[in-house]
Amino acid sequence: MNAIDLAWAAGLFEGEGAIKIDRSGHNQCRLMAAVGMTDLEVLSFFHLRWGGSLSAQRVRPECRPQWRWAVVSRMARSFLTDIEPYLRSARVRQKAALALQFQAQKRPGRGSASELVAYRERQWAFWEVMHGLNLRGIKEAVA
Repeated sequence: MNAIDLAWAAGLFEGEGAIKIDRSGHNQCRLMAAVGMTDLEVLSFFHLRWGGSLSAQRVRPECRPQWRWAVVSRMARSFLTDIEPYLRSARVRQKAALALQFQAQKRPGRGSASELVAYRERQWAFWEVMHGLNLRGIKEAVA
């Protein structure tokens, strides 16, 4: 993919997208990146290049159809790695960096009980920081 496409995707994602560490089953977490909007053609660009899911969202009958593209785990890491050099806002750059650190610490397989507890604690620590970053934008907008 060329630099123009990556810069465009980064800018659109900065304005309309979200990065989060989602709580999944078994007291573990997973990385997620998503964009929601009414323009299916734009989201198809993301879906064709980075995979993930593209789904219709429930909206009121008088509203235009809404769509959501999302990637998780390794696919989210790949997407964020591709667009990271083109991100401009400090907060989104901080969230992307945290997301990539989170995904880098994921481990395959199982370990001892104490290793598993430490792993879960690390995941929850990442979740708490990302949760705070995501809340901060809301508090600043209201203040």
